[in-house]
Amino acid sequence: MLEVLDAIYEKGYKSMFKANAGKLSEYENRLEDLRGLRDGDIIIRGVIPGSLDIVVRGFKVATSDGT
Repeated sequence: MLEVLDAIYEKGYKSMFKANAGKLSEYENRLEDLRGLRDGDIIIRGVIPGSLDIVVRGFKVATSDGT
């Protein structure tokens, strides 16, 4: 169900903002953040405008037994 909502949201903002590159970029970034949160990322936003955000991503390390 999340994949369907993701696709609907992406199609919606691409249709609405195809003539406005600034808004299109803003919504693409928001969707990437949401996808990251869905996948377990932790996002720490800077409070000062223009400051960097910290993104903590977990990943699974493959072991020798294939798990």
